[in-house]
Amino acid sequence: VEGKPGVYVVSRSIEDRLDRTLADLRDRTVFDFSSAEARRLESKSADRVVELAKTDARWRMLQPLNARASQAKINDLLNDLSALRVLDFVSDDAKDLVTYRLNEPVREVSVWKGESTDAQTLLIGRSPTNDTTKVYAKTKGSNAIITIPAATVEKLDVAPNDWRDQSLFGFAEPDVQGLVFQRGVNQIALTRTNDQWKLTAPITAPAEGAQVAALLT
Repeated sequence: VEGKPGVYVVSRSIEDRLDRTLADLRDRTVFDFSSAEARRLESKSADRVVELAKTDARWRMLQPLNARASQAKINDLLNDLSALRVLDFVSDDAKDLVTYRLNEPVREVSVWKGESTDAQTLLIGRSPTNDTTKVYAKTKGSNAIITIPAATVEKLDVAPNDWRDQSLFGFAEPDVQGLVFQRGVNQIALTRTNDQWKLTAPITAPAEGAQVAALLT
C-alpha cells in the first residue's frame, strides 16, 4: 500500500479483475427501459413511419393508420429492445458517422417511457461487409458507434398490418356489461348486473351465466 512499508500477498484474482480493457468496463445496455414502462414507440425508415402508443394499458397504432395493435407482438418487440446489448464498440469519433453510414441511418427507433417527453432514440445503419449478423448503430446524443444483433432490427422491418391486432373484438370478458344479437328484425339482448346475466329482449328472464361467459370467451 502506497505510503506503508509492508509487503502483502493477495489473491491473484485481484490482478485478473483489474486486467480489463475499456470495452470490458463499458455499459453495454442500449435502451434504458423495461417493457412495462414503455408508453410510445416509433420506427422510422425511408419509406414509412410506424407510431404506436399505449393508452389504458393497451397498445394502438397511430401511424400510418389508426388501428388496434397486437399486444403480444408489441410486448415481444419491447422485451427484445429492452434486452438489447452492444456486441462491439467500434468508434467514439463523431467523424466516423459517414464511414459507418450512420449519417443517413437505415432506420431510427425511438422509445418513450413513463411520463417522460424525451425519447431514447437508436440510429441503425447497415451490416459490416464481413458479418451480416450485426448492424452498425448509435444512440442519439452519444458519439459511440456500436454493433448490435441484426435479428432484433429485422423484427422492425415488417408491414404496418403485421402490427395490427388480429382478434376481431378487443375486449376482456369481465369488462363486458351488455350483449346484443341482431338478425333481421329479431333481437336478443343480455345485460350484466352485479356479475349476474339476464335476458332483456325479447323477454326479461335470468340468463345462464356460464353459457354467456363461454360465448364471450
